[in-house]
Amino acid sequence: MEEKDRTLGLRSVVSISVGLVIATSCLVSLGQGAGSIGVVFIGAMVIACLLNMTTVASLSELNALMPNTTGGLAQYTLACMGPFPTLISMVGGYLICNIMSSGVEASIFAYAMASTIHLPIPSLMYTFIMTVVVMIANLYGVDMFARIQDLVAFLLVGSMLVLGVIGMLGLGTGEVVHQPYSMAAPHLLYGGNLLGNAGKVWMTFVSALAVVSTQNSTVNGLAGICQGMAKMNMMPRVFAKTNKHGVPYFGVVFVSVFIFVFAALSDGSSDAISFLILVGSVFWMISYILAHMDVLILRKRLPKAPRSFKVPCGPLFPIIGICGTVYMILNISTDPVERNMIWLVTGITFLVLGIYSFFWIKYKMKMPVFKSVPLQKVMAMENSMYYTIRKRRGMWR
Repeated sequence: MEEKDRTLGLRSVVSISVGLVIATSCLVSLGQGAGSIGVVFIGAMVIACLLNMTTVASLSELNALMPNTTGGLAQYTLACMGPFPTLISMVGGYLICNIMSSGVEASIFAYAMASTIHLPIPSLMYTFIMTVVVMIANLYGVDMFARIQDLVAFLLVGSMLVLGVIGMLGLGTGEVVHQPYSMAAPHLLYGGNLLGNAGKVWMTFVSALAVVSTQNSTVNGLAGICQGMAKMNMMPRVFAKTNKHGVPYFGVVFVSVFIFVFAALSDGSSDAISFLILVGSVFWMISYILAHMDVLILRKRLPKAPRSFKVPCGPLFPIIGICGTVYMILNISTDPVERNMIWLVTGITFLVLGIYSFFWIKYKMKMPVFKSVPLQKVMAMENSMYYTIRKRRGMWR
């Protein structure tokens, strides 16, 4: 069965971006940071925003050079550094990171629901219901995904804007309070002290919107990335199969299940939530570094290749992005014990992924482990005939 065309309009693309940016884990990080150092934290957010903009610019140039690639960063890195760093970075820096983050999102949402709506059910049940609903919606295709994302993003941004304005203008009914850094859910504290119980309920509603938005974007996006990697034989072929709606159904179910697993691991523990957020951030930042490196490599290897967009000022911004991201990784936590544990978890994870990647590439993909793949060949991987020919020649099983 041929895969159906899957297109998204500008509004839906913006909604997806909102879904990935405005999340309950972000509310926790922002609340803890602002509560810890006050107004100075705005400067840290500005710097982080500028560093992220360098990543956006680098990814934009890569997409301009290799448009319409379903695997995204996987294909960019494959053309630059070969399959080994590609597989490690994509599984660790994208799949594990996003699944872990969404699991934490779901755990924070469950805590907010249990704290506000006092029903005789375990908090994990809220996570389970949310995960199943989002999974089923995504199995119905891109139209259902886009409708949910558009509605949720509109309500989410609107609620955050109104609550922010109320707090900024001092229109709330509560008083300013000082709370310790270790608060699990600072957004609920903000809503409660801003408008009393109504504010807490409202912020719980915002948490629900945030987790739906983030999880909806994550499930859809990661299923597509897994599909693209399966096309390159970098993941089992089952991830490339689609249902009658053109959805890579196995990826949708796989991602949803493991989101629930990570949510269960962090359920009810503020320390576990904070730790997993930081570990996921390290994974994500490593993928950002690779994106910048891909730009620098392709600039040198293919300087005259046509690009509809090019990062200005030569290598300056990619280098700034790499240096700034490395600094954030090295200073991921102010607690040296926690920082060392984050590095240890990250190191062990990448070691395991390295062993898996080596054997998968050598014996399943039957490719040189560290040799980059010509850009034209990577682009050809988007055509289904590429795999048919390789399988006929016995190059892939």
